[in-house]
Amino acid sequence: DIHELVSRVDDVLDRVQEIAETFLLYDVKEPTPEAKELAQILDAQAERLLEAFRGLDAMKGVEASLKEVHELENRADGRSRAAIAGLFRGDIDPLEVIKWRDIYHYLEEAIDAAEDAAEVLERMYHKAT
Repeated sequence: DIHELVSRVDDVLDRVQEIAETFLLYDVKEPTPEAKELAQILDAQAERLLEAFRGLDAMKGVEASLKEVHELENRADGRSRAAIAGLFRGDIDPLEVIKWRDIYHYLEEAIDAAEDAAEVLERMYHKAT
């Protein structure tokens, strides 16, 4: 279980690195409001995961924190779809569409990876209780 949890957390970090590298490779100067919102969701997930880890010692607050990780992922699903759909409306440079579609996709993958880590932690918590 611990190995799987470490692997899932590593997946989140790998996705975050991928996002950062993509910003550099694509020479992105400033994130879009949608990218900022997705990044804030990912940040909130990280905070809730940390709360859940800390709650394991006392076996307190873990379920509420993990539930919020799932709720954040659900919210991100709609936001990322809306962001991608917005790229195909209006008169946006096709290269910008490609850049941001990739970045939104990578953000969504990182958010999904955080939820995967929460699911492993949730299984571990339920085994211990």
